[in-house]
Amino acid sequence: MSGRKPLRKPKGIAARAKRIDAAAELAPGLGAPATVYALRAAAPAPAAPPPYTPSTSFQIGEDDNTSIPPDTHAAVGPKHVFATHNNDIAIYDRAGNLVSRTSLNSFWSGVGLTGHTFDPKVVYDRDTKRFYFVSMADAEEATSRVLIAVSDSADPTGIWRPYAIQVDPAAQGKVWMDYPSLGFCDDKITVSVNLFTLKSNAFAGATIYAFDKASFFNPAGKVAVQRFVLANMGATHAPAVTMSPKIQDQYIVETWSGNASGKGYLMVLRISGSVAAGAATLTRVGYASSTTIWDSFPPVPEIGPQLGTAAKLAVGDDRMQTVVLRDGKLFCCHTVMLPSGAPTVSAIQWWDIPIQTWVASVGRLTELEGGCLAHPSMAVNDRGDKVIGLSIFAPGIHPSGACYGISNGLGPVGPSIFAAGTATYEKRFGGAQNRWGDYSATMTDPENDRDFWTAQTHSEPWIAGWAEAGRWSTRIALVIAPP
Repeated sequence: MSGRKPLRKPKGIAARAKRIDAAAELAPGLGAPATVYALRAAAPAPAAPPPYTPSTSFQIGEDDNTSIPPDTHAAVGPKHVFATHNNDIAIYDRAGNLVSRTSLNSFWSGVGLTGHTFDPKVVYDRDTKRFYFVSMADAEEATSRVLIAVSDSADPTGIWRPYAIQVDPAAQGKVWMDYPSLGFCDDKITVSVNLFTLKSNAFAGATIYAFDKASFFNPAGKVAVQRFVLANMGATHAPAVTMSPKIQDQYIVETWSGNASGKGYLMVLRISGSVAAGAATLTRVGYASSTTIWDSFPPVPEIGPQLGTAAKLAVGDDRMQTVVLRDGKLFCCHTVMLPSGAPTVSAIQWWDIPIQTWVASVGRLTELEGGCLAHPSMAVNDRGDKVIGLSIFAPGIHPSGACYGISNGLGPVGPSIFAAGTATYEKRFGGAQNRWGDYSATMTDPENDRDFWTAQTHSEPWIAGWAEAGRWSTRIALVIAPP
């Protein structure tokens, strides 16, 4: 085994309250029967929509044997693809030609922020024509920081305006910050983080940072930000990527409970008011529920099977991965463990939640051949079509990246495997888990708001001389929406 160490050691399970106050639900009747779909149904639907087959794809990241998991993420602008992983940042043109590549640490030091960086995420805002990029710095250290940068234009090779926030022991305790979630609305860029104690690495709550968007656009001005420290409100609060214009409420969704008295719940928060004026407030809107239930965690971390070895892969937990606000609905997706009470597999669950009626509908994708689906991301286009990108683990294939299309009002089509694994994967760096993920990225094309891009991870043959037989690679695909 090489002397390289994991990027950070696996953390303990984040505590999540299980009791639900029924009186605090968003509206009566939210537990309406869910619409549940299964992968590869025995009989085809009578009016199946056209398949969502990627028209092109290209590699955006490669394992250099320095970090696991890759933390695959990307954003697409009018001329560039900005791809980021725990080990590097690469910028391509939309045809897949490499424009530039640098390490994650070097990017941040290049804009004046230093530290050991990890957990990168990026989004593109088609209204402001800018990229928003976030990473964490200094895991398990008292100097733990959130790093955020906003591009000066739609060109990610140009100028970025950076900003850093160090953990505040007086307000947050003796903790470090981990696992950012990134979203935005008309006037805010919002980042949430989970907190872990420095001494024992135990879960210790969460914090949400709301930034005034306009203050990033003035190089001579001061960045305005408000902080909301959350105790006993769960973990991984995912801010919505707000696709509808002129919405100044920042909605935030957290997976609350997979089974509380026969219902599954999401918690919905909202930040309203002006961050620039220091007047933004965070309120709990309530809980969205469904009669579909699930477990939050697998019985053991590694339940994802693969071809050619008994070694399985970690599928993560049920934390919220994607939230999109569009046309009066919150669209959400995350991994769930099934069946509830005695889970053996992981599946993907998505929610459509109208913010006027709050009557949620829920769909699921399940791998029916003894496999698992995990690490999803989702986008919703101008017509209401969805694409969900994810990882597939199954006995008959190597770890692969794929996508499903869901036409508005019709069931899912897929999987379209565009990032096919080509080797077994087992890499632990001395840790307990064979980690994969932790996440992926899917977005609409900013050029037409109709087509989709999705960035996913797959396995490749390991390199001679490496101590472990595991090598990840990542690809991004352009998925053309059906007519």
